Amino acid sequence: MWGNLSWAYFAARQFYRALDQGRKTYELDTNFVTARWNVSNAYISKGMYSEAIAINEKALLTDPTNQFALHSVGYAYAKSGRRNEAEEVIREFKEIAKSQYVVSYWIASIYAALGDKDKAFAELNNSLTDHDFYLHRLKVDAFWDPLRDDPRFNELLKRLNLPE
Repeated sequence: MWGNLSWAYFAARQFYRALDQGRKTYELDTNFVTARWNVSNAYISKGMYSEAIAINEKALLTDPTNQFALHSVGYAYAKSGRRNEAEEVIREFKEIAKSQYVVSYWIASIYAALGDKDKAFAELNNSLTDHDFYLHRLKVDAFWDPLRDDPRFNELLKRLNLPE
């Protein structure tokens, strides 16, 4: 429940509260995937990329195909200017997709962070086709801020039947 509260603060753009709640939850159990993901999102929202990278790189040592950790580290790499590493994460996602379901929504967000809008929208369209679970967050998720001024974003919200 504390992890969900951290996400609610994140979605409400109360990033300090998201970070505070995320840290509390993560400290209870550093192996809890949702807690790590939420604190990582909060770190990213505060521009604390090295912290987000550190906890996710550590997680990937024991579980290299963890999509939560891959998303967070890939996004943090992109935002911190580490393009090659972010693109490597995207390649890893595509390799994983050969044997299991991959959340296109997360790949799209890494492309958005890299400034590759066309690739981001292509992956978002894949996400829509695949009925990715996270699409309901599209309107409030801060990871999509780089795309909000693009007319394709509002078109996608309409296709999802989400209000503008």
